[in-house]
Amino acid sequence: MEAPLRWGIPWAPPGLAWCSQPCTSCGRLRGATRWLLTGDVFDAEEAHRIGLVQGVVPAESLRERGLELAETVAKRAPLGVQATLASAMQAETQGQQAAIDGLLPTAMKLMASEDAADGLRSFVERRDGVFTGR
Repeated sequence: MEAPLRWGIPWAPPGLAWCSQPCTSCGRLRGATRWLLTGDVFDAEEAHRIGLVQGVVPAESLRERGLELAETVAKRAPLGVQATLASAMQAETQGQQAAIDGLLPTAMKLMASEDAADGLRSFVERRDGVFTGR
């Protein structure tokens, strides 16, 4: 049996968490401030509760669940997936308003793509889209 996965912020006890990346990103997670201040170790269920991870699966199911997620994303329009990731990263690094400001130009570019045309057709025709990244 594998040991349960555990997290912690070891530089909190000596008073160094203030200069760390977790301090800037975890502070927005519900309940994460405790972990930033104490350096206490927490388990996967707590990581899920505070929003650090999106789900918890048994170790023996991890590969299967990871492949399921990868297969689902791989079926999506690649330009849309890339734009979604870029927008999320922009919101994280430059703020929500910067990401909002980038939505219309990105949407206009994506809507001119072959993938968008097939995506709309596939929706109307109730079939899976055939995406090429163009």
